Amino acid sequence: MSLSKILAQKVSLLDMPNLIMRKILEDFGFCSILQLRKVCRELRHFIDDSQLPPVLLESLSVQINSDMIVMEIEIEQYCPTTVYYAQCKNGCIVEWEKRREIQRILMKNVNFLAVFCNDLNGILRSANFKRLYLPQADELRRNICREEQNPNETGKLGFWKRMKACFRKMKQAREPIRSRADPDEVKSEILNFTQNILKSRARLFEVRELQMSVANQNDVMKIMPFVNRKTLREVKIVEHCYIDSFNYQTDHCLKGFELDLILPLLKTTPSIAIEKFLVTEPIETFLGFEHSYAKFERLSKEDLWKVKNKLIHSLTPISFFFIQVEKFEMEDLREVFGPVSNSGGLYGTLWCYGISGSSDVNVVYMRSDNILEIIRRTDFGYRSLYHRMGFIVH
Repeated sequence: MSLSKILAQKVSLLDMPNLIMRKILEDFGFCSILQLRKVCRELRHFIDDSQLPPVLLESLSVQINSDMIVMEIEIEQYCPTTVYYAQCKNGCIVEWEKRREIQRILMKNVNFLAVFCNDLNGILRSANFKRLYLPQADELRRNICREEQNPNETGKLGFWKRMKACFRKMKQAREPIRSRADPDEVKSEILNFTQNILKSRARLFEVRELQMSVANQNDVMKIMPFVNRKTLREVKIVEHCYIDSFNYQTDHCLKGFELDLILPLLKTTPSIAIEKFLVTEPIETFLGFEHSYAKFERLSKEDLWKVKNKLIHSLTPISFFFIQVEKFEMEDLREVFGPVSNSGGLYGTLWCYGISGSSDVNVVYMRSDNILEIIRRTDFGYRSLYHRMGFIVH
């Protein structure tokens, strides 16, 4: 074959041997890999099939509503990059900040969710995280409407200020959308898509702190089976609530939350927090963690004894313990915890128990709204603080 014919042949980057291509990719940085995935479908498939060792990044956070998604990724500590995906009449607007300048592109005839999922696919296939917040379905609208209702509040700066400004610009740049997606459907699609990504990884997904905004434990189970339990140190589960930005309300009846499917996956995880739910599991479930946060509808006198014995007499270290109880008997509290350390007044009714040889103190606190809180206070000299306040520390 003549040299002219050889030179006339079309040769692409992918014609190189896989070993050489893989070595080239290993020298690329994380952001370069993400950019390379967007060049063409063949390169994207090759990168995904190569199963390169994932890099460890700081954090990934996703906030959603019916026609907008905000993703904040922190590649290096204290250096977050925020990307906004918004649906418009002609397609999807993507906006981000690069070199302190706002970059914006319009992707015609595509859905904002499809664009976001494509980016999320590249990120979760290529990286592990110290902290993952997925998906924060209520935070986007909540923080926007807080600022709308408090225009004179100057303390809210940074991320939410940028998000509000971007939301306003995008809203002005697009025509009204007649049919808005159901936020529940958006959240469900993101969870299902994330589950499929984590399933396809060659290695378990590694994350130290996992926070999820969910409706029930089935949402959590879409992610938890694919997480490396050896690296997981903290799990926080929050009940999702979609809030109308023109009618901001947070008071609503708390739903029950079951943990029977999740608990077997948390045997080596030291920290658990269940917020905005009423926990249906027995109190013993939370006494085995070093750090726990939960709310119960009712605790019996036997449950109160278990809590007291665990906090005061157990040799197992507990760095933080916080539970709330809606229904209880005052007679049971007096029988279990004895004389009160302080009654009435600004601080409500308290029972304080110190730990020998430690500055830690356990506080049983009956609030003015008849909610019982049982708290383990650690460090910062809480014991001497309560003494100075005139409380009796048993």
